[in-house]
Amino acid sequence: MKKEISYADAKTRYPEHVADIMAQLRASTSKERERDESELRYFVSWCQGSQSITPAQFLAEKHQPEPNTWESYLEDMKSRVLVCLKGSIKRACKYSKPITPEVPEEIIQCWRKGWERQQADRERVSKMTDDERNAEITDLVGQLQGMGGFAAFTFKKQQN
Repeated sequence: MKKEISYADAKTRYPEHVADIMAQLRASTSKERERDESELRYFVSWCQGSQSITPAQFLAEKHQPEPNTWESYLEDMKSRVLVCLKGSIKRACKYSKPITPEVPEEIIQCWRKGWERQQADRERVSKMTDDERNAEITDLVGQLQGMGGFAAFTFKKQQN
């Protein structure tokens, strides 16, 4: 994901990352390699790792529960994110070394909006009857299956 920031902001907050991007651009064979750094568009770019669990872990309930407070959610997200600065001009696109240890405020704001939407959705779902919830799940699974490359499985615990 990415969020655009101004050149002035990039230069003020991440001067060494702007220099890194420019060094990469200058060393490239791009037609844009002689451009001034102020001509590039800058973005804070990030990717998030996601936790995966096996069906056996799910059935054994050995997976971590989702964080239930904003603070725990924020700490969880910070532990799984990689942030860098992206500079681009026309077709030339370069990424800086990772920005550490701070997570930029732009990203935290995006996470906050997502957290709030997630909480509103949880509240909405908690007020549904079982039939309403099952109908919504069936509809969503149908949409996913229509996209291709998606399979749905049902796992049941074995009774001993």
